[in-house]
Amino acid sequence: MLPAMRAMLKRYRLRPLNPTNGYKPLDFGMGRVNGSINQDGRIIAVNTYDERTGYITLTSAPPFAEHQRYSADAVRRYRRGLTELDGFGLRFDSPIVHRAAWLVEDAIPYMRLTLANGIVAEAVTFVPRDAPHGAIQIWAFAESGDLGRIEGQLWLQRAAYTQLTEGGPVPMPATDTAHRRIDAPDADHPATAIYNDALGAMAVIPAMDGRAGDGDGSVWLDGTPQFDADAVLVLPFALHGEGAQAASDYVTLRSADAAALLIGTLDYWRDIWRYSSPVPRAIERPIRRGWAYGLLCALPIDDEATCIITDHMLLPLSWNRDSYYVARALLDGLPVTGERVVRAHLIWLFERARRTESGAWGRSYMANGAIKDAAFQLDQQIFPILELADYVLHTGDQATLARLRGTADKALAALLAYRTGDSWLLPTDETPADDPIALKYHFSSHVLLWQALKQWRRAVDDAALDPAIDMLKASIQRHFIAQHDGHMIYAYATDGESQYHFYHDANDVPLVMMPHWGFTTTHDPVWRQTIAFAFSKGNVGGHYGGQLGSVHTRAPWPLGDTQELIIARTRGDKSAEKTIHKRIAQTAQWDGALSEAYAQDSRRVVSRNWFAWPNAMLAWIYAERDFARRPVNTQQRRIPPMKIGFVATRLAGVDGVSLEAAKIVQVLEEAGHECFYIAGQLDDDGRAGWQVPSMHFYDPVARQIHDEVFRNPTPHPKTFRRIYTLADTIRVELEAFVEEFGIDMLIPQNASTIPMNIPLGIAIADLVRRTRIKTLCHHHDFYWERERFINNGIEDILRQAFPPNLAPIHHLTINTPMKRRLYQFRGIESTYLPNVFDFANPPPPPDDYALSFRREMGLSDDDLIVLQPTRIIRRKAIEKAFELVRRLNDDRLVLVVTGYDGDEPGGYGEWLREEAERSGIRYMFIGDRVGALRGEKDGKRIFTLWDIYPHAHFVTYPSVYEGFGNALIETLYFRKPLFVHTYPPYLSDIKPAGVRAVEFTHDITADVLDQVRAIIDDANLRDEMAEHNYQVGLKHFSFDVLRQTMQKVMERMYGK
Repeated sequence: MLPAMRAMLKRYRLRPLNPTNGYKPLDFGMGRVNGSINQDGRIIAVNTYDERTGYITLTSAPPFAEHQRYSADAVRRYRRGLTELDGFGLRFDSPIVHRAAWLVEDAIPYMRLTLANGIVAEAVTFVPRDAPHGAIQIWAFAESGDLGRIEGQLWLQRAAYTQLTEGGPVPMPATDTAHRRIDAPDADHPATAIYNDALGAMAVIPAMDGRAGDGDGSVWLDGTPQFDADAVLVLPFALHGEGAQAASDYVTLRSADAAALLIGTLDYWRDIWRYSSPVPRAIERPIRRGWAYGLLCALPIDDEATCIITDHMLLPLSWNRDSYYVARALLDGLPVTGERVVRAHLIWLFERARRTESGAWGRSYMANGAIKDAAFQLDQQIFPILELADYVLHTGDQATLARLRGTADKALAALLAYRTGDSWLLPTDETPADDPIALKYHFSSHVLLWQALKQWRRAVDDAALDPAIDMLKASIQRHFIAQHDGHMIYAYATDGESQYHFYHDANDVPLVMMPHWGFTTTHDPVWRQTIAFAFSKGNVGGHYGGQLGSVHTRAPWPLGDTQELIIARTRGDKSAEKTIHKRIAQTAQWDGALSEAYAQDSRRVVSRNWFAWPNAMLAWIYAERDFARRPVNTQQRRIPPMKIGFVATRLAGVDGVSLEAAKIVQVLEEAGHECFYIAGQLDDDGRAGWQVPSMHFYDPVARQIHDEVFRNPTPHPKTFRRIYTLADTIRVELEAFVEEFGIDMLIPQNASTIPMNIPLGIAIADLVRRTRIKTLCHHHDFYWERERFINNGIEDILRQAFPPNLAPIHHLTINTPMKRRLYQFRGIESTYLPNVFDFANPPPPPDDYALSFRREMGLSDDDLIVLQPTRIIRRKAIEKAFELVRRLNDDRLVLVVTGYDGDEPGGYGEWLREEAERSGIRYMFIGDRVGALRGEKDGKRIFTLWDIYPHAHFVTYPSVYEGFGNALIETLYFRKPLFVHTYPPYLSDIKPAGVRAVEFTHDITADVLDQVRAIIDDANLRDEMAEHNYQVGLKHFSFDVLRQTMQKVMERMYGK
């Protein structure tokens, strides 16, 4: 089995770990269950949520001495001791002579132990994704035999909750632990139950002998390993606050295929990283730790609510402050998964977490929502409001906002009731370091309140908050700016009169966020002097050899390093950023975990080997969109010439996407840029680029994938392999295209919008994540706007790639409803760019080639052409054009349909031709005679739409839905009267611009027919309508609009 395990694990990313980088036990977890193992693979703890006490643990750590609760030294010794526990599990007869360790997919510990007798033992420890009821440890050996025993000392107890600043101990239930043999589920399958009557909790493990500890309330267990025929040992550990449930969970784990559960869990983590934000390689390990450990610390307490704890071993409590930064890291860095966790956390915050009698949140909480410490900290009242606002602005989740709005409004009102008189000063009892404060008004908490009010105002669209936001900012500047050593700086705290405390702390993040949040700029002398003070010797208690720490633990803090990194990124100081990267990589422990504090000389951990906040904040600043997009230089100037690549399924023919792409190319080339195409189909027009057939929606594999996922709510697992295999192939083509032409910027045309070729959308997103190439996604119609895409089996993929929400990507939408829905559904800002035409240059009169159109088509000069200039697809509702002409009953009319069919399944084109035959009117389908370029085919002339428009008497546009209406804008350009169905973008963007047309909604009424007849017979009416519409197009839909929009967007992208 040893080769089989290695072969299986090699399919995944293995990150080797070096214990000289700072050893700590390795962590595992999923859902409610988590734990840690020591360097010998022995379990030091398996933990889980408990409804009564908040958190229980099966551990080899003895209980904390209750009489030492207020001794900081005793707390530090106890915490440090957790990294040195002997643990429970396999103890080998032969000594271990070599150890190696990896993290599989940065989440699951994998140990390899070499024994003195030459035998190699390997272990993977995990909580199954598909059965998160407990932990499983799989051991594989080079050979089986009598290798050792399973043994160790254990306690089943509530978490110790050891705090340096104890806010009032919660009485500790008795820790007396006992054991008994149970049937699991019958006498043929015995197990050992470990229980604590005071808790009512139970753990269940494989059957073994045991005895009571030496009067310390522990149990000592000892058993013989039961290997299978392949020298594999599977050890399940179930733990639950209810004994019966623990027994049931154990049976589930023992009966399952452990290897299959492991593969499912590894696949889950691999998928997590596939869609995570890209990060700098130098600090990838601690950033990945931020996301993985953030998920480990997210404990679902019921079907809806999740508590985010600050760590799983030392202090499994929740602080609103810490959990906010974990939530932001997940929200911005892990699409879909992060949104789901943060929504559940908001429900915990607003509906599960209890408040004090005054309506305030406590300093800290147990996972069940009970208040652990009730001290009033101002910032703890603010973070829930800010997290909810950030979540809504990111996701557009109005349903969750509506659910929590009432509670949030009450919480905000209760918070603002703490204002001192008419001022905008709010007191606090403690600092964000949980320490008492002498001067009650704390600076950074007021900045945090300003940001929360600003975000809340945006989330709920309440302009009534504007005066409060402005007055709060003025109050901060009036009350906290004071002179210190000859400079005006922001004071850490004030009494609101004349006393100030000058200090800055690693816990006080809002100061460094002020430019990023828009409170001030990096050029503000007061802010700059405050930052200089913070990193100087004058910052007594917060400054440690040029680094930031805290009086709470007097040493440099990783949170201080992260603050320094925020400053460097905000200023655009790449050199300082690289220096800090190196420091963070050196101070991270071997699995990437950042501590609370470390020794500056040796980098050893001084306080807290486990701490979610610093890794999460590091991950957040590399995932949060605005951090990556914030320009350093805001002076506007011309964008230098670039090489720009256009990406699509097809850039050929006369479909709207291809036509609009060509217009953007024209404008960009006028500005001095070079443009190149890569698509599944290209016109033979000499444009530099690559034709890659697998990018077309007609590619056989892409078509097969499309048909399966949109016809089957549960696609076969092989389908997902085909998706990612083809996506990887296309990504390689895209990478080669970028390298071949020296591409500086990509403009995907609807390829990341509508999933006609699903692997192409994934490939684009993956390319951007890997290369950080600037990208401008041009969206014509989103998948959620098409009924046939709504029911699918790949919603997670669609949310992650159609469109991708990544920092290097900006977005263009072709109508304002799309812009609004993209923000509401995904929290993605976009720029509205309508379809355009070159109205400043009217069309030339038809030449001899264009004048030959009627003759070539067998039409006389007396025939009145009713032009339908669109593709033949169902949403174009072309049957309404046939109905119109039939009901007009005018023999002069000939309906000419220029489009082609075949772009969608379902036989609409064939049905339409049958409908045309039944209509009894004169009609022509001429799609085979229309192209993007003139030419000949089978001896017949090919005409462009420009050749055909001059011959039209009027144009029909009966579409049920359009992204915008390219053919409609062409109709305005060629000064032709218009018959149009009132589809949504027409009503939202085209009609309000002033366009006049004969309109119908669903049904063609008698009044509509009369209006059309008037246009047919009244030349003056036709000319008046046509000229009016041309002027509207000149003003609202011209190339000038395109030029201005592209300039604005590219300036924003490149910070010009």
